[in-house]
Amino acid sequence: MRCWPYERHLLETSLSADEIRTRLAAKLVRSSWKRPPREAAFVGTVHDGGFQFVPLVWGQSSFLPQFFGRWTTTSSGTRVELQVVPNVALLTGLIIVFAFMGILVYDKNWIRVVATTGGNALLACLLLLVGFWVAAESTLRKLARVLDASPAPDSGTQKTPNRASGLTWRRGTSVTVALLILTAGCSLWQEVHSGRISLSMRPAVDLVTIAWTTLGLMVLWLFLGSGFSPISRIRCLLALFAVQIGWSWLATVDGYGGDGRPLFTWRWAARDESVDTTEEIPKLNTPGAVFVDLRSTGVDDCPAFRGRHRDGVVHGLQLNPDWEQHPPRIAWQQPIGIGWSSFAISGGFAVTQEQRGRDEAVVCYELATGRECWEHRDRARFHEMMGGDGPRATPTLDEGDVYSLGATGILNRLEGSTGSLVWSTNIVDEANAPTSLFGMTGSPLIVQDLVIVNPGGPAASLVAYQKQTGKRIWAAGSSPTAYASPQWAHLGNQDQVLTFNADGLFAHAVTDGSLLWSHPWVTPPEFNNVCQPVLWRDSAGAETIFLTSGYGKGCVLLEITTQGTKFVATPRWQNTNMKVKFSSVVERDGYVYGLDENILVCLDLRSGKRMWKGGRYGYGQVSRIDEFLLILTDEGEVVLCDATPDRHRERARWPVLNGRTWNHPAIAGDTLLIRNDRTAACLKLPVDLKDSNHRLNVTSP
Repeated sequence: MRCWPYERHLLETSLSADEIRTRLAAKLVRSSWKRPPREAAFVGTVHDGGFQFVPLVWGQSSFLPQFFGRWTTTSSGTRVELQVVPNVALLTGLIIVFAFMGILVYDKNWIRVVATTGGNALLACLLLLVGFWVAAESTLRKLARVLDASPAPDSGTQKTPNRASGLTWRRGTSVTVALLILTAGCSLWQEVHSGRISLSMRPAVDLVTIAWTTLGLMVLWLFLGSGFSPISRIRCLLALFAVQIGWSWLATVDGYGGDGRPLFTWRWAARDESVDTTEEIPKLNTPGAVFVDLRSTGVDDCPAFRGRHRDGVVHGLQLNPDWEQHPPRIAWQQPIGIGWSSFAISGGFAVTQEQRGRDEAVVCYELATGRECWEHRDRARFHEMMGGDGPRATPTLDEGDVYSLGATGILNRLEGSTGSLVWSTNIVDEANAPTSLFGMTGSPLIVQDLVIVNPGGPAASLVAYQKQTGKRIWAAGSSPTAYASPQWAHLGNQDQVLTFNADGLFAHAVTDGSLLWSHPWVTPPEFNNVCQPVLWRDSAGAETIFLTSGYGKGCVLLEITTQGTKFVATPRWQNTNMKVKFSSVVERDGYVYGLDENILVCLDLRSGKRMWKGGRYGYGQVSRIDEFLLILTDEGEVVLCDATPDRHRERARWPVLNGRTWNHPAIAGDTLLIRNDRTAACLKLPVDLKDSNHRLNVTSP
């Protein structure tokens, strides 16, 4: 049997060949299935001129290291040539079995299967190497004592004595190699974590891969090239694990960035999502102290997600861009329950969704003061590691009532004056829909007397309920849901509902939900279609829709035409000049403005040409107020830019919030409401109103 030698040793002893054979035979047993005698140390055989065995550890065979030896007679005694090799078949089998335990955990997501399998395989290698060297070193010591042997010089190998073991080991490669591995791994890890280098669309997987690869290279150097003795190698390996364990004790992941990067913080400084900070929110103590009227909807109100038309555009305001001389004024700022819902504003009141302990809550605030007017709670808590806990969708206000959709699928109609429940249903359960990775995010759409939502069920992708009673009127489609909200459109002289699903854009008739037309648009790996479709009529009167998504997918302009009674969606152009990941874009004069990953881009809708790209704003949100872009960055800054195609020009920047800020801003007159999963703030913008009717009639405290 020929094996690649893992270690080669020469021992010298004054014993004769017969004495070596006798002493080894006294310590060898042929099998360890039965309890071996106390004096046994090895399992194997001895023959003329050589031997082979595996060590006994705690009375049982340790098949990881195998020892092969032969002896030759010299003038001073006997020289024993010893080879220590791994049991390749056993090691390979154990690594494969241990590695593919990852499939038991992640049996549907193959990216996580590969990542988990690789991590398990590397961990198995580390554990098996430690076991190999523990058994190998102790066996070498026993063998040296049995044969009364000492290390012999080897003319072909330079040696370094090891006082602790009494044996000698080959001099390995320089420690500089280890320092280079550590430096390269740490530098690459830092560059990827900071976002300066992108290896793939999944930075979290990249960081884990870099960390494990660096650790693996260090272990390979340690065991194959360092020249250290087995005990020194084990000590170094334990030191590496001690550093890793110490880091995990001191630091933790406090959420993930918009690009999937884990956000590390000290463990004692991380936010505990189980702590309900809403106790610090001021409340109206006396019931009925203020009459909540959500029916007085004016032209300045923002009764739905991204405004009345869900386009993120505010008309009729003239902002003063000189924020150094006329900065925004913070009317109030206070803690808020976790979640990614935006505000819906009407009649001097604002409604949003929050996670309060174990409950999802729909909460109404007085816009002028930030005081809580009422709340409605449902026992539900959606948990997702990357995005965080809590509800996602923005409530919709209609005729004085509130329509809310929780992250687990609870659709409520609430009385706007008190928050009392009118009716409730779970759209996910009714549609038999799979649980979406990031929860239900689509804001309810009110069209005529229907409440339209997108659960994404196999036979109920889009569902309409009767808004007075909650009775299901129709269900249509079979596509899995994505993360955009249903949107009304009037195309080809017909009212339609657009829904941007995981597999494309679909248009349904308002009356019965029948499918009018569709266009495939798939964005792997998480099917993240998020951006609201943009409706645009060109100079020739053609009706078009702009779509975009991230992860390298890009954008497309669809022209919607009719052929008889059928609708046809034809791409005019498609490219990767804009890739919006999980925000939405705004349009002005045939140009769209949005965040290509985290950089602001202006795109010409006529040709698909990118006019400019500049300014890093993270994974924030973009709104438009006439000729200005109002950007809420993912770090909580409010930024004002020009909405012009000639160049990127940033006018002002105002820091307000801290932490991840992904929620859409809500604008009502000169009032700006922003929030994240920790804090809400109300700002009064410096504006010169073109029409006095556009000023929201609220008073600041």
